[in-house]
Amino acid sequence: MEKKFDYLRILKVDYATYFECWIMVVPWFFYPMLFLPDTKVSVSSWTLITICISLIGLILLVRRVLFLRYLYIQGIDSIGYVISIKHDGYRERQSMIELEHEYLDEKYKILTDLRHSTFYKYHFRKGDNIIIRFNPKKPTDGIIRDAYFPQHNNSTSATVSQLSDSVAENKLTYMDNRFLLSEFVFADVWLSDRIDTVLSYQQFMDTIMEFARNNYLLDEKRNRIVLKNNFILKTNASKFADKDIFSFEFRRYYHRIYAIYVPIAFIMSVIVAFSIPPLMEGPRGVGFTWILLLMLFLLPIFLVWMAYEIGRGIRNIKTIDYGKEAERVYSEILDAVREKEKEIAEIKDE
Repeated sequence: MEKKFDYLRILKVDYATYFECWIMVVPWFFYPMLFLPDTKVSVSSWTLITICISLIGLILLVRRVLFLRYLYIQGIDSIGYVISIKHDGYRERQSMIELEHEYLDEKYKILTDLRHSTFYKYHFRKGDNIIIRFNPKKPTDGIIRDAYFPQHNNSTSATVSQLSDSVAENKLTYMDNRFLLSEFVFADVWLSDRIDTVLSYQQFMDTIMEFARNNYLLDEKRNRIVLKNNFILKTNASKFADKDIFSFEFRRYYHRIYAIYVPIAFIMSVIVAFSIPPLMEGPRGVGFTWILLLMLFLLPIFLVWMAYEIGRGIRNIKTIDYGKEAERVYSEILDAVREKEKEIAEIKDE
């Protein structure tokens, strides 16, 4: 491995790490409730409970990260394949993937949890060949190597799943389009799909670039195609088991002012709360003042949203059907890739 262990990538990919981070953080979200009037819970008791829960989350998190780091340094690779997938849609926070591989003439099964967003990016299917990084002392402990760990000369913009031998043909494979709820304020619509094709990475990207320049606005720096009204298409490509795999992500972004304004409102409410006399007496006075100020600072977002909705209703402005728009663009790209495949096939025949 040439690249260093990537902690941020682990958080984005691994459901267990993601869940343990939330165990650490979530109890503190309820901490301000102690400062509401007439709260009978003792501040010291609740603080102790919150710290204990956070410590449990921290211990689990450190244990999980150390295990993954051990696999990164000491683990052994083997070729395996996906034998089953459990995923019930975008409401699931995780996706269970069952893998099987062979080590020392024995077969072992591995269960791995991916975050649902990663699952849709990778589009793993039953029968997909993948490289498994496992613990040689316990072969049932392992993960999908190319999903968790960066590989030199493997990644482009993001990784996508390995193409199984059964669908490695000239024909493109359609998948059911699935819409996801966003995990972050920037995007509220996310459609992702995988393309199976025999085109090389360069041939595929040339086709996409030509398509984008002729039909849409191409942002080559960010590797995305701007469609309309903050609706964009990102292309992803990588190698799994020495094959080039491609997928798309359609996203509609909010204006970034939301992501900037919320933390500013939080910080300003804290500063003002400690700068003015508390609105009630007692140890909970400052906390109660801060909660009211935070609600006051966040009020403009709600008012702007209401004004926009009312204005849209008065003008009878119809919203874009992002689902149909994504399907239309996706079909156009599939047609463009098919045409490229035909051209290459004709050249080979000649």
